[in-house]
Amino acid sequence: GLWSKVGKGLSGKGIVVRALSLDAASGNLLVAGRFTGSPGVASANVAMWNPARKRWVALGKGVSVEVTTAALSSDGTAYVAGRFSNGLISAWSPTAKAWSAIGDARLFSDLPTSMVVDDLGHPLIGRGLGWYGDAVQVIEPVAPGGWIPLGGGVSYPRRTAWVSAMTELSDGRVAVGGYFSKAGALDAPNLVLWDPVTQRYETIGTGLTIEPDALATSAFATLYAATRVRSAAPGGGGGRCIGAWATQAPAAPVDATARAGRGTIRVSWALPAGSTQATGWIATATAKGRTTRSCTLAGSAVTQVAGTAATCTITGLVRGANYKVTLVAWSAPAGPSPRVDLGTVKTLR
Repeated sequence: GLWSKVGKGLSGKGIVVRALSLDAASGNLLVAGRFTGSPGVASANVAMWNPARKRWVALGKGVSVEVTTAALSSDGTAYVAGRFSNGLISAWSPTAKAWSAIGDARLFSDLPTSMVVDDLGHPLIGRGLGWYGDAVQVIEPVAPGGWIPLGGGVSYPRRTAWVSAMTELSDGRVAVGGYFSKAGALDAPNLVLWDPVTQRYETIGTGLTIEPDALATSAFATLYAATRVRSAAPGGGGGRCIGAWATQAPAAPVDATARAGRGTIRVSWALPAGSTQATGWIATATAKGRTTRSCTLAGSAVTQVAGTAATCTITGLVRGANYKVTLVAWSAPAGPSPRVDLGTVKTLR
């Protein structure tokens, strides 16, 4: 792949991008920070890239000050946070084509540090260190001030809690990370999931040992967390700054056999009971002084229930040579299963 400009890029002096928010369905990308717009498009500090039209789109004239965080709703509504003259949060209406204030310092005490729109279309904000106000809130037009604590809010007894990052998961739940020990009445050190349908918090593992600087999700992992602690285990202390929370690695295949052919080895196995879904399987043949060969089988190629038979054939081997054969299942990003050693197999001449 190649990196390339998005349209004509952004314009202005001292350009800084603070937030990106993507609507996966339309591909529209909300960009916010400090800039004057894009060449030929005046939209100060916030603009939209429309991939279908291949052009930058102005949101009115933009906003008057630098934006710290932003979020885009599927209906085109854009939410941005900054020290505006009329408040700390403004919303862009794609129908009215206008900005309006929806939050001020009396509600939040500090600039929001993170923002996300949940699966129901409700904006959620998390704020940094402040002396009053709840650290995570959701819009509620009928409530005094228009915002309420999210599910009772997050807290840290006898300390000040704050939120550092949020992201929406593929199933509609929202991950909330920050400096706190409780979410509502739930024990949830520094990380928790919010379900907008059930209106409840849920734990994710044992949380994190420190507040995350960023959270993200993908098709391969429920959640990625970036922390300032270098850790040998996700959320711990010692070698990695980014950890992934996902289902555990699949169990090792069972009843595995290897059958020699002319320059080939056919590997067969059965799926074990009580295993997580495998992304695939890899059988490998190695021999001293010979090229290592392998074959793969995608997880989508078989029905993944206990006892299902599977096979793949390693080709390109030297005839009459002895090869050590191994087999593993794997899933991303959890990694491989325990290795199955099938011993030494001699290919036919």
